Amino acid sequence: MRIQIIGFVLIGLSLSASPRAHAQGSTGRYSWNPIQRAEVKSMSRWSLSEWLATKERNRLMDMWLAIHTPTPYEFYLSGDTYFGSRSPPSNGFTSYSSFRGIVGAYATIFGLEVQYESDPYRRYLALFNLRLLGFDSQGTNLTTFFGLRTSSEASTYRNGVAGLSMTLGLTRFFGFYLLYRHAFDSTPNDLAIIYSGDRWEAQAFIDFSFLRVYGGYYYEPENLVSGVTTSTRTAQGSLIGLKLFF
Repeated sequence: MRIQIIGFVLIGLSLSASPRAHAQGSTGRYSWNPIQRAEVKSMSRWSLSEWLATKERNRLMDMWLAIHTPTPYEFYLSGDTYFGSRSPPSNGFTSYSSFRGIVGAYATIFGLEVQYESDPYRRYLALFNLRLLGFDSQGTNLTTFFGLRTSSEASTYRNGVAGLSMTLGLTRFFGFYLLYRHAFDSTPNDLAIIYSGDRWEAQAFIDFSFLRVYGGYYYEPENLVSGVTTSTRTAQGSLIGLKLFF
C-alpha cells in the first residue's frame, strides 16, 4: 500500500512539472538537450577574437562615414565676363565688356565672399552670407547676404549692400541661379553725390563634378543724387563664366 501511494505521488509530481520543464526547455539555456544548451551559451560568450573583429568593423564604419559625410567647410572661386551696354553712355561709349572675380568660403551656413569688378567702374564688394535653406553652396539653396561695396569712378562711393540669392537645381547637373542686390544710399562723396541702386541677375548653369559653367543676363539700374537733381543710369547685358567648388 505504501509503495502504491509513493508511486502515485511521483506520477503527480512529474505531470505537474512537465509544463514548467517545457517552458524552461523552450529558452534553450534550461533545456535538457546538451547541444542546445551549448549553442545558447555560446551566443553570450565573450572572446578576444570577436572583440577585435568588432573593433575593426567599427573602424571601417567610421572611415566610411568620414568619407561620405560632407565637410562643414566649403570654398569656391569664379570668374566671368560681361558683355553689356550703358545708358546714358559713359566716357562716350555705350557698349562695354567687364571682368568679375569672386572668392568665397563657408563654415556650415556662414560664409564670407569678396568680389572684384573691372568695368564700367572698378568695384570691390565684401559680403557676409547666411544660408537659410540648403546643405551646400553648389546644391539647391536660399542665401541672404549683406556687406559693403566700394565703387571708384570720378570719385569714390561707399555703400552698404544687402540682398538674396537662390540656386535651384532641376537635376543633379543643371539648374538656375537668381540674385537680387540692393545698394543703399552712399555717404556723400567729394562731389557731394549720393549713389544707390539695384542689381538683378539670372543664370543657367551646368555642373561637371566640381566645375560649373554658367551664362546669364543682368540688369542694374542706378540713381545719382546731387542736391535736388537726380540722374538715372542703367547697365545691362549678358555674362558667361566658370566656377570651381572645393
